[in-house]
Amino acid sequence: MKKFEKINYLRTITSLRGISVLGVLLYHSKYPLFKGGYLGVDVFFVISGFLIGNIILSEIEKKQFLFIKFYLKRLRRLLPSLIFTLFFTILISYIFLLPEDYELFNNSIPYTLFFIGNIFFWKTNDYFSPDTEIMPLSHLWSLSIEEQFYLVFPIFIFLIFRNKLARKNLKIIIFIGIFLSFLYTIFGF
Repeated sequence: MKKFEKINYLRTITSLRGISVLGVLLYHSKYPLFKGGYLGVDVFFVISGFLIGNIILSEIEKKQFLFIKFYLKRLRRLLPSLIFTLFFTILISYIFLLPEDYELFNNSIPYTLFFIGNIFFWKTNDYFSPDTEIMPLSHLWSLSIEEQFYLVFPIFIFLIFRNKLARKNLKIIIFIGIFLSFLYTIFGF
């Protein structure tokens, strides 16, 4: 079985992250040249998955992986920025939003705080509609998806590596996952 070495830092990954964030910012700035800039979110997801997968696999291989340590590290990294963003956005929204928009904003806060904002915004509004521009936390849908990934992916990887048959057929499992995702995307099950 291949040894997994933990990646400490790669300048190319940081550069790709920067390019993906820049693409998203330019997309939201409504520059016609960057209509596809939202794809930067997908690139960011792939990079995060690669890095988190590397961390998990290298720690499992060294028998150092602990779920609680992994989850606490993710929360310590994200919660301070999220809480600051929420407080700042609450203040600004109170000043600038109309009462009905502020009520919708208030309803979105707990969903965002518990990383299920993507579900709230999916049920409330189309992300690409003009109404989204008056929903200050709607852009945090991607953070919710990332956190949901952090919740499920380590369990999935851990279970695969505990099962010898699954570990031997990892490429087939990955292919089946990609194929099912492709079908889901095409047919919208």
